[in-house]
Amino acid sequence: MQVPTTPSPAAGSPADCPQTADILLLVDRSSSLNRSDLDSVASFIDDFAERQLVSDGQMQLGVIAFNDSSQLIQSLTDDADVFNSSLARIGAPSGGTNIADAYEAAQNQFR
Repeated sequence: MQVPTTPSPAAGSPADCPQTADILLLVDRSSSLNRSDLDSVASFIDDFAERQLVSDGQMQLGVIAFNDSSQLIQSLTDDADVFNSSLARIGAPSGGTNIADAYEAAQNQFR
């Protein structure tokens, strides 16, 4: 019996892909996190953004932070410098966790 396998991806770099992506990152900044946790999240986002093709027009990134309510930290942008500088505005952990408000804010960004 032959076991089915997943085909390997086609050769080429992500830059060869004609598709673009818009990614909004929803960041929990409620009191369920401490400052160190939030710093780790910001570091992950920074690393993620560095690895993407944001400045090549292949992708736009944005950030919405939420606790009791949501706040648009950075609307979708393909400017890596603007995106990276926006991460400092995420703020300190506080309040409850209203992810539904963050989902609604994200949906509004795609309308």
